[in-house]
Amino acid sequence: MDNSMTHPFEILFRDDESVFVGGLRDVETFSLEEAVKLDLPYFCVNPVSGGRGAANVTRAANLLFESDKGTLEAQERALEDSGLPYACLTFSGNKSLHAIVAISDRSLSQDEYKPLHALICRKLLESGFVADRACGNISRLSRTPYATNHTTERRQNVLRVRAAVSFQELLHWLGEVSLPREKTLRRAVKAASADMPPWILRMLEYGTLGESGSRRQTLFAAAKALQERGWEPEAVEKLLRPRCTVWFSPEELRHMGDIVHIKVREAFSMGERACE
Repeated sequence: MDNSMTHPFEILFRDDESVFVGGLRDVETFSLEEAVKLDLPYFCVNPVSGGRGAANVTRAANLLFESDKGTLEAQERALEDSGLPYACLTFSGNKSLHAIVAISDRSLSQDEYKPLHALICRKLLESGFVADRACGNISRLSRTPYATNHTTERRQNVLRVRAAVSFQELLHWLGEVSLPREKTLRRAVKAASADMPPWILRMLEYGTLGESGSRRQTLFAAAKALQERGWEPEAVEKLLRPRCTVWFSPEELRHMGDIVHIKVREAFSMGERACE
């Protein structure tokens, strides 16, 4: 370990929290003081108690972003170009870099965590960093800083250690291009609520369903569903417009006549069938 650099665990975890460090089949957790000394390959990015599953996470404030697309140099350049306010950046010992964002002043619910992770992944694409969306799991494992990658026998070195950021600071970064207001992000996070059709959640996170005309119809249905749940047209546009070749006119979004309702019902039916 480079003694001149703060250990990332000291940023990601509090003194009284338990840290999972180990192999893929291990379950033991350690105190922060013990964890920083271990040469075991993986750690859970969020603190846990009694195991490393999602149900054992005690505070969901750290989000992992990694990619195996492109060279290590290209990944690092894309991350720096994005301005992502990560707390630490670690080499995996193989072909990827792991950046972890640490939120200092709040713990996210499971319903907030994955949508927020997906929004950040989408913004990272703007700088060319293709983040693995499977990392949007509160109990996700990352590579333990300074440990040995037992596949390559290379050290998982830490490239940079910065600091945790407030939730508002993260929103400011996220909102510079796509979501400029906190209430807009909160609405986006509420897209994970129980009354939102599952096919819309999948579309928002993974992309649109269908092709050509059906793609437009699905987006139209999503736009109407979000608007009916209290989203303002401007917020709907900021979230969905990047997925459209031609955006809907204000008249299309605001029109609530019988024909629109029929189209929305048909699109909902189509979307639900596509996700079965």
